[in-house]
Amino acid sequence: MGTGTKAFPSDVSLPAQVKALATILDYEFGKDTQVDIAGFSMGGRIGLAAACLLHGRIRKLHVTGVGLQTSERAQVHYHAWKELLRQENLQGFAWSLLMSSYHASFLLQHQNHLVSWAESLSGSHMHKPQGLLALLEQTHNPEWSVENMASQLPGTCKIHLVVGQNDQMASLGSVQALSAKLNLSEDLLTVVSTCGHAVPMESPRIWRNSILQFLDDA
Repeated sequence: MGTGTKAFPSDVSLPAQVKALATILDYEFGKDTQVDIAGFSMGGRIGLAAACLLHGRIRKLHVTGVGLQTSERAQVHYHAWKELLRQENLQGFAWSLLMSSYHASFLLQHQNHLVSWAESLSGSHMHKPQGLLALLEQTHNPEWSVENMASQLPGTCKIHLVVGQNDQMASLGSVQALSAKLNLSEDLLTVVSTCGHAVPMESPRIWRNSILQFLDDA
């Protein structure tokens, strides 16, 4: 969603993305087959929406970088991103995305790559400002807030949460609040130290092992 050279869909809301996901699952695994999902950031919220809408089809859900409520810092970033995308300033959007997603130590460690990363994000023909803007506007609304989805999740869906200790977008406190609302045990919340929002990229081994252990557990 938000990518490609063809016209983007008019509806990129969470329910629309769950519908698209269900079509893929039907094709790949057969209709109504139970599956496990790992989702990061927006992917995690799509996973939560899928668990709510697909009526018991999601067996296990591993969610990274999703808190119960949107942090004040994240709200500021969303506002800035929308303005940058309205101006079709993909370079500014790319830099803002990098600054908000990664821990400062990670950015310093890879400072020689930052310009090329930003240019790759902003220069790719795969990223269209209109599609990205529609994605931001349509996937953040009260009806499909994380808090509302958490109240609707079926009890049969097992959930594991992961958060970077220094996440600006989904704060540690907000993810802990989501864990409390879902009545998760301590072992179903993984906090990754010295890490920002982009846990899968900053600490890929820890993230991968968390998924594998969660999927292996009965």
